Amino acid sequence: IKISLFADIKIIKDSYGNGSIISLVETNSRYDSMLNIVYLCKYFEKIFNFLKGCTGVPKFRSWGVHNNKFRYIVMELLDKDLEDTGYVFNYRYSLKTVLLVFYQLIDIIQDIHSRGIIHRDIKPENIACGLPPNTSQLYMMDFGLSKPYIVDDGHIPRGRKKELGSIVGTSRYASTNVLMGFTSSRRDDMISIGYTIASFLRGSLPWAGFDDYHHLKTKSLTSYYIKLN
Repeated sequence: IKISLFADIKIIKDSYGNGSIISLVETNSRYDSMLNIVYLCKYFEKIFNFLKGCTGVPKFRSWGVHNNKFRYIVMELLDKDLEDTGYVFNYRYSLKTVLLVFYQLIDIIQDIHSRGIIHRDIKPENIACGLPPNTSQLYMMDFGLSKPYIVDDGHIPRGRKKELGSIVGTSRYASTNVLMGFTSSRRDDMISIGYTIASFLRGSLPWAGFDDYHHLKTKSLTSYYIKLN
């Protein structure tokens, strides 16, 4: 859950070097209300119960209220994400590294999908390396937009409920279907992995460089993304 902009971040480690990261938000603050922390924590816990034991998914340790003053979320501590790591290489990885990343991402997303969950926001910032002794293991992060794709023993229907330009996830790594407002599915997670891998090979994507925050909702830019896809 991306609440770090509004939260105090604490890192703790045990005597074995295993770490946890804690996000703290003051109760009854405007951030507590604005982010609806209690709902997010309950939803996050539900998603992680589906994903418990999955390859490449960090451990969700606990959440709650401390001394009636702070709401907290405790997660497994990871190393830098691949966006930060890529800065050293000008965001361009070697073919060997890209292939290793690709194989791991396929295994991870296959495991996640097998639990009936779609991620819906796969991108370099949401993929991180583990800490020693698991430095070679990749992890997918930020399941705040994830959701089950199996409802009432069936696949969620393919709908187009959103207007053009209003999407779930990050436009730069979103599929054409998502950009056009269709319901996300496993296919779209796979396409986002493809764009992530392409960005590692090229250093960037052809449509990178736009200010997503200011222009995402404009139909002209969304149409441009769709044409490039």
